[in-house]
Amino acid sequence: MKTCVYLILMLSTIGFLGCNEDDDSFKPMSCQQFGSIIESKSKINGRVYQIADLWVIDVLLNEKIVRCSPCNLPDELKIENLNIVIDANFYQIPPNVRMVGTPIEITQIYE
Repeated sequence: MKTCVYLILMLSTIGFLGCNEDDDSFKPMSCQQFGSIIESKSKINGRVYQIADLWVIDVLLNEKIVRCSPCNLPDELKIENLNIVIDANFYQIPPNVRMVGTPIEITQIYE
């Protein structure tokens, strides 16, 4: 009986030590982590939408639709299927990093 109680106490202690109150949720990368800007574009038309927990913007570049992953999308623009016009800096996806879209930094939002 003592062994069973000891085992339960030991497992409970290990279980409680595994809990922490730190926020371990996903945090998007900051724009500075991508290095140098590869391209800057002005007055780009785009559409905002969500994939899982990430917000992305589809933009038309060189007659192709490009999915972009903004590092600084304001909360007031996180609306599904919102059409926006922005200026943005485009960054290279780092080697060995898998991303949902091309990393961009929004520099201007037009009304």
